[in-house]
Amino acid sequence: MFTILRQMPFIACRLCDKIKAVYKYYTGAKTMERQRFLPLLAVIIFIWALWRYEAALALLGFFCNLIMPFIIGGCLAFIVNVPLVHIERLWQKLFARFSSDWPPKIKRPVCLIFTLTLIIGIVLIGGLKIGPDLHQSFNMIVKTLPKASAELTVSLKERWSELALSPDTLDYLQSQWSELLRAVDSYWENNKTTLFYNTLNITTSLISLVSNIVIGVVFAVYLLLNKETISRQTRNMILAFCSGKRAAYLLDLGSAAHTIFSGYIGGQLLEAFCLGLLCLAGMLLLGLPYALSISVIVGFLAIIPIIGTIISALLGLILIGLAAPGKIWLFILFFFVLQRIEGDILYPKIVGKSVGLSEIWVLAAITVGGSLYGVLGIIVSVPVASVIAYILSDSVKKRLQQKNIDFEQQNP
Repeated sequence: MFTILRQMPFIACRLCDKIKAVYKYYTGAKTMERQRFLPLLAVIIFIWALWRYEAALALLGFFCNLIMPFIIGGCLAFIVNVPLVHIERLWQKLFARFSSDWPPKIKRPVCLIFTLTLIIGIVLIGGLKIGPDLHQSFNMIVKTLPKASAELTVSLKERWSELALSPDTLDYLQSQWSELLRAVDSYWENNKTTLFYNTLNITTSLISLVSNIVIGVVFAVYLLLNKETISRQTRNMILAFCSGKRAAYLLDLGSAAHTIFSGYIGGQLLEAFCLGLLCLAGMLLLGLPYALSISVIVGFLAIIPIIGTIISALLGLILIGLAAPGKIWLFILFFFVLQRIEGDILYPKIVGKSVGLSEIWVLAAITVGGSLYGVLGIIVSVPVASVIAYILSDSVKKRLQQKNIDFEQQNP
């Protein structure tokens, strides 16, 4: 990998020289226009990536791992910025009557500290409520496991005696069982080193994840403290290095992406809060156990599309199955109705307007994002797909307008 990285500048220079030489040979031109050079270079790079896909994937993975802390920081900054904006507006209303200049100076740090404290407090309160219930359920499983194991052993013995197997069959089963145990012992002896290195790799990955999160949090705080300055610098760079038409397009795209991401994150948080309240009210009315804990789980995991619903349903079934097994079917029916309310009322009204994607594209985005970046990819994939859909829709609209075709008629 490092050898490839060291050779990349030389490979790029040689590739550019070859492209210019071929262009001069076939066109007779002394110089190559930028409008023709860049698309040709992109096509050649794409062909090289298909030809040497292993090296291309390794290079892409290296750069993704390199910028992962900044991706995490950017995502955290977007999430925290949603409540931060509202808290800053409240700050301005409270101190609008003061003529002193100290409220504007300390507005951003104080509001940011209050926002972070609020978010951490909500997470801790939810964890302190869910943790004891999960611990109690785990203890219940541990206590009932010996009794269930004994009952299972008695039942198997009864079934075994009813089968009335012949001595040859019993000898065959015993020999197969002994062979299975020997195979397990042999696998353990032959793969001790592999298992050790796998454990070491998992530990290293966890340490890397923790370090990425720490760096991401620091980067997010820096972005939030200086977001106006960073936005102004980015805008100046786009205006300086791009043509007027291209700069206007990029600025419009950035504004649309910011609107989509902010609307999606704010909508997801509001929808999760409403869904948690509905779950709590419904479970209390039906007399289901662990109402508050399951409602907190449903609300937190509602931020993760589709996957969060499945996980919250499984956790709810485990908790209710241990406390009141006879009410499992009632919980399943209630959870199904709750998901219909979310899918048909809450999500379209609160989140759907900011995303504008159908369910099939949401599922595709979640699948791709989850396979690339796990839970973070699942959360970010939907607004990213929405931005891509916006770019494609804008491009289609402009091309149809060039052909004098009504865009609205083609997309009723």
